[in-house]
Amino acid sequence: MTVWVLSHRILKPGFEPALVYKSMYDLKARATYSPGFLAAHSLKKLISEGSTNHGIPVRSDEQDIEDQLDRRYTVLSQWSSILEWNRWLEDPVRVKIAKDMEDFMEEPERHVVYKLRKNDETPFLL
Repeated sequence: MTVWVLSHRILKPGFEPALVYKSMYDLKARATYSPGFLAAHSLKKLISEGSTNHGIPVRSDEQDIEDQLDRRYTVLSQWSSILEWNRWLEDPVRVKIAKDMEDFMEEPERHVVYKLRKNDETPFLL
């Protein structure tokens, strides 16, 4: 069963993103050669200070949230199975690269694993 994984990392305030880009690229490069890896996409938020979120202005007191979102790195990856994802998660090289990035991160990396719902259990939410 194919699974999708949302991985989140938040860079500490004041750190230059370039300091961790190489590690992030190394992770992606290593993942592409892992058994069961199907695809990965980096995601970026679309709204910023002063813009609107579905017609609702972003207030200036929400700036701390906006700043955190600017420092958030989210990747959506697709794996052939949860077993293959777990193997990748425990891969010693992946663990080492993630550990090397810890000093630059505000909090530990987080991963959320999803599967598609069957047609008969999927409400239409768009």
